[in-house]
Amino acid sequence: YYAEATRMLKTFIGLSPQDAKAYLMLGIAYRKQDQDALAIQQLKQAHAIAPRLPLVHYNLGKIYASQGNNEAALDEYRDELGVNPQFYDVYWSAGEAEIAVKKLDAAEALFRRATKIKPLAYQGYYGLARVYLMRKQLHKAEAELKTVIALAPGSIDGHSLLAEVYNQLGKTLEAKREELVVETLKSQASQPDEAPAPSH
Repeated sequence: YYAEATRMLKTFIGLSPQDAKAYLMLGIAYRKQDQDALAIQQLKQAHAIAPRLPLVHYNLGKIYASQGNNEAALDEYRDELGVNPQFYDVYWSAGEAEIAVKKLDAAEALFRRATKIKPLAYQGYYGLARVYLMRKQLHKAEAELKTVIALAPGSIDGHSLLAEVYNQLGKTLEAKREELVVETLKSQASQPDEAPAPSH
């Protein structure tokens, strides 16, 4: 699918070489195909044409984070927030990068902001739970993870982290229950779907 999109976008750029959005989309298509160098090249081209185009810095940040360069990712995420302050994904992505560079206060602030922008999306709460777990604030982590699971019952990460929190709290029975849920969800994920799941 992305290979097809790549071909079409290259043709389009041949005809409209000043279309910043086309370079952005081509950059994203390359990123989805793990062609980081080509993706970065296209995204930088999009930025050169339209410095305030949303999603350019976010996608650059995602690439740098995937390469383990969290400082560079954070620079890009900050730039994205400058042009796109209501964009939910950039807050939790930046929070993850702050955790990676061990800046827990900065991460907590970003995750809190994420939960304000989209109270019904689970990533912000999951990020807060990770921050609390790293600070050994286990009851707080547990509370955030219960929110994660209420919002995303199928979140394997949410149930795994909750099992870890319960183990640290000495709640062996609850931990086992969560581990069971994780196993069940993983085996469901590896089963071919009989019927397509309704998309939300």
